[in-house]
Amino acid sequence: MKREDILKVYEAGPEAVIKLVNTLTATIFEQSEQITALQERVKALEDQLNKNSRNSSKPPSTDGFVKPKSQRQKSGKPVGGQKGHTGYTFKMVDNPDHTIIHRVSRCNKCGSSLEETQATGYERRQVFDLPLAVLGEQTFSAASGATSPLSERTPFLSSTPFRLPSRGILLCRHVGTLNDLLTLIGVIRQAE
Repeated sequence: MKREDILKVYEAGPEAVIKLVNTLTATIFEQSEQITALQERVKALEDQLNKNSRNSSKPPSTDGFVKPKSQRQKSGKPVGGQKGHTGYTFKMVDNPDHTIIHRVSRCNKCGSSLEETQATGYERRQVFDLPLAVLGEQTFSAASGATSPLSERTPFLSSTPFRLPSRGILLCRHVGTLNDLLTLIGVIRQAE
């Protein structure tokens, strides 16, 4: 309201002033309620934004693209290998076990044939592979004819753990008789 409008209400008498004040008071009350509701909504939205998989039951896939900050402290050392540290790497060998030559048949830019063109040089790389593990066979023998005085039994083999290189596992099989050992070897050979 402008000053002139307020003066017109004042000149209209006390009832006009009371009506204006009541109208303004009701407007202020409505706006106060709206402000309170909006503040509660902003707080709920901020709380929702601040939730992530670390402080709520939300799954990590809902975290978005926020990269977590590292907990590590800077040490002051340069990144990578430190001075004086001797590095270890596989050196290229002059005579590798196998040499595979990849011939270029087409130009990767224009697509023209390079079958008749002589190569001017070679780019050389080496790959070091571990050989495949092979199933090894071992024979275990025990002295025969020796009888235990307590059990009056002739033992064939004691409890022996078998190491199978091709599987990379340790079979702990308590072999009581030679037949058990032969059965175990037969099962392993059938699995191969």
